[in-house]
Amino acid sequence: MSEAENIKTPNIVALIGASNEDVSGLPRASATTSILGQPLISRQISMLHQLGIKQFVVAIDSVPGVLLALADHLNGLGIAIDFIRTPQELLKKLESTDLFFVQAEGVMADHQLLEECLAVRTPYIATVDNREENQAFESIDLNTAWAGLAVFSAETVSQIGDIPDDWNIISSLVRHAVTQKIHRRPIPQSLVQSSALTIVSTQLDANIAEQLLLERQKSKFDGWIETKIFNPIAKRIFPLTQRHHSFATIFDLAPGFMALAALVSAAAKYQVLPLSLGLLSLFLLNLRDLTKIYTPFLAPSKIAELASYALLALAAGAMIAQAGSGDVRFGIVALAAAGLIAVANKVSMKPNAAAILRSPAAFALIMLAGTVIFDPVDTVLVILLVQVSILLFALRE
Repeated sequence: MSEAENIKTPNIVALIGASNEDVSGLPRASATTSILGQPLISRQISMLHQLGIKQFVVAIDSVPGVLLALADHLNGLGIAIDFIRTPQELLKKLESTDLFFVQAEGVMADHQLLEECLAVRTPYIATVDNREENQAFESIDLNTAWAGLAVFSAETVSQIGDIPDDWNIISSLVRHAVTQKIHRRPIPQSLVQSSALTIVSTQLDANIAEQLLLERQKSKFDGWIETKIFNPIAKRIFPLTQRHHSFATIFDLAPGFMALAALVSAAAKYQVLPLSLGLLSLFLLNLRDLTKIYTPFLAPSKIAELASYALLALAAGAMIAQAGSGDVRFGIVALAAAGLIAVANKVSMKPNAAAILRSPAAFALIMLAGTVIFDPVDTVLVILLVQVSILLFALRE
């Protein structure tokens, strides 16, 4: 896809395939197959909507209640979704000069691949090699299969005219594009092998797609506590946030409430309680990172995230002022220790060093233990010395 132009996504319509057909003997997936609590087609639309597409047309013979409910929900969000059965109905949704993007039923592509495909302003069909591992994709000749992604013009739709009732509109468009020798854009096989491009055609494929979504969740921080403790817990909770939007909303707001509680308890001159609440807030922020990526049309509030970090910073400041008894030097040392965490997240280093230096949770946990057992001033000095030593050692390597 190296020929793709780096330009803004055009205001085009997206045509997505869907069907209610069943394949005898196979637990077949369809547009309404649930992936972590969301219909497959909802995830396709969500990815395209993030890239700027606001008008969607779904090619389907009969519309099930699940899709009607989805259409009502999207229309309420200002996203137009219509259902069509014939080329003539599709033409009514297009202007004569419009390009429209096509995504086959069940085809899932990652953000970068979709962005490259949408940047191309001329008609094309994306292709993959017709090898055994690509057999789920629709074959268009002996050596080539359609990758399930394409850009066509309204003229292509008008050229296919009437088609029999049992013919698939999207397949007909692709076949016509092949006969008209519309440009082909090969998709590297590495993208298929890495699941950046995949097709969900059976229930087994849907189960695999769920696992991939879980595995791809990543927090902003990759410290040891975040990776080994927070992430496994968060990934167990993640499916709940996908199946029930109320959970996602709770995890969006909870870190801020915990950070506020940490600030109030710090202002009240507690020592252990604000550190405990701050640690809980960091866990919830990590959980929020892991649950927000694939929740369609439910983007977490950036304001809520920034407010959480601001409240944590204020709580830390209150604790520093209390522990240091007005000693400016202690405040500087504490801020330097916290700042090294941010620096470590920007510097390339070996995993062992990163596991220690890139962990706000480890910082909070050690501060908590040090405050209970020793003294907060001594604890933060030891943390800073350890951080500097590890950072210097890591940079020397």
